[in-house]
Order: sequence, then structure tokens, then C-alpha cells
Amino acid sequence: MARIIADMPASSEAQLTAPGKAAARGKLVRGLFKALSWLGLALLVTVALFPVLWALLNSLKELMDIVSPTPRFLFRPTLDNYRQVLHTPEVLSGLYNSVLVVGAAVGLGPCWACPPLTPSPAIHSAGATTSSSSCCRCASCRRWRWRFR
Repeated sequence: MARIIADMPASSEAQLTAPGKAAARGKLVRGLFKALSWLGLALLVTVALFPVLWALLNSLKELMDIVSPTPRFLFRPTLDNYRQVLHTPEVLSGLYNSVLVVGAAVGLGPCWACPPLTPSPAIHSAGATTSSSSCCRCASCRRWRWRFR
């Protein structure tokens, strides 16, 4: 056995180790691709969230800090802007309307999402009848018929 391995040319030894090198190279490429993917995702999240962070920071600054030509990153935060906005009647009425609309949408959403109590013949095409007890003999109507008689 040792003689057979010793008689092998050098190129066949390289062929024996080539699959190991290819696997290692594949792992390296996959690892590099994964790292670049995470880096790209972090960059996209940073670009997407930076305006939100900037707006939040500006809401806590005084007016002179906001309109200064050079941006100030170190400042003394204040809530005076929020007090001023929330004491404005127009903002309060808009806030009330928004809460009312969102509350109605959330309250009525489950009612609209539920299936109809009596299936409609217009929905089902196969075997539709004008009977008031059921619209057809499809699986959907049979499934709901026993619940809402």
C-alpha cells in the first residue's frame, strides 16, 4: 500500500486534497456572503431609521438648536415643544378624530372579518339556488350551515 502511494505522481496528490480545499473555499465564500448580507441589512436599517431618529432628537431641542447652521448633537432636552403642540385646539381636535376613527376601525374590523351568517348565492357558482336556507351544496356552505341555523 505504501508503495502504491509512493508511486503516485504529484498531480494525483493534489487531486486528493482538492476536494478539501474546495469545501474550505466554499465555507469561506458562504461566510463572506453572510457577513456582507448582515452588513448590507444593517446599512439599510440605518438609512431607514436615521430620519426618524433625527426627527425625535429635533423634537426635544429648542428652536435655536434646530435652526442653527451646524447641527448640535449635544444639547439639553426639553419637552416644551410637546406642551405647546398639545395645548393647541386644532391639534387636539385632530387627535380626537384620529382616535375615534382608529377605535371604530378596530371595533368594527372583527365584525367585517367574520364570515357571513347566511351564505349568499352570488358568492357560490356551483349549484346555487335561491333557497333562503342555503345557497348551494358546496363544502363552505355545508360547514357554516350547522353553526347558524
